[in-house]
Amino acid sequence: MNYNYSIMKPGFLKFGQMAGLLVIMMTAATATAQRPGVHFHEKMEQIRAHKVAFITDRLNLTPGEAQAFWPLYNDFEAKRDEMVASFREKFDYTPEDVAEMADDKALEFVNAYLDHEQHLLDLRKDLHNQLKEVMPPKKILMLIGAEKEFKRELLRKVGGMEGPPRGSHPRSGW
Repeated sequence: MNYNYSIMKPGFLKFGQMAGLLVIMMTAATATAQRPGVHFHEKMEQIRAHKVAFITDRLNLTPGEAQAFWPLYNDFEAKRDEMVASFREKFDYTPEDVAEMADDKALEFVNAYLDHEQHLLDLRKDLHNQLKEVMPPKKILMLIGAEKEFKRELLRKVGGMEGPPRGSHPRSGW
């Protein structure tokens, strides 16, 4: 199987993409939770277990690497999720709110958004620096590709469609 691990594309792991994936995951879990016998937290745990298996497989982690990798990655995800939730709580605007927003308030939001994006990037850099101590750089690069591939797979499953074949999009690899 050929994986695309390009990280130099504009827009890679932007706040909107990560937040969008979280919203899709939560929407899927909520929709599933409405069926008898299936609960939101159970569905989220199923998604999480699938992600662990997916990443472990794609990175071909040895038992020692997995033992060192997963605590670091789980800590990163917990911090990232908290940062995203905190930002959304403070800046939960609808398009109508934005249309009516004064310029000074809009500028405040833009600056807060850019600060938030920088904090997320700094968090990602910290993770990569920690991972360099426990696994080869190639596997760190493979992680980036595996995260993107998992997100695409999850979006296809939630959307109930297979989507276009890989590479058919004008911006192939996204």
